[in-house]
Amino acid sequence: MTIISAGTGSDGVTRCFTPRAVVVTVNTDHFAAHGDLSGFGDLLKRFAATSQTFPNSPDGPL
Repeated sequence: MTIISAGTGSDGVTRCFTPRAVVVTVNTDHFAAHGDLSGFGDLLKRFAATSQTFPNSPDGPL
């Protein structure tokens, strides 16, 4: 997955963000055999708590 983004901050500086990631999915049975499913809900809560809107989002700018 490649994401390319750019934005101009309130200081007038334009910044570019071009991360790349590889996403691997496994089924829950495999994850349960090698991981701790009890922590998965907490992980989702942490992501949700730190979510932000983006300039072109229907929710408005950051």
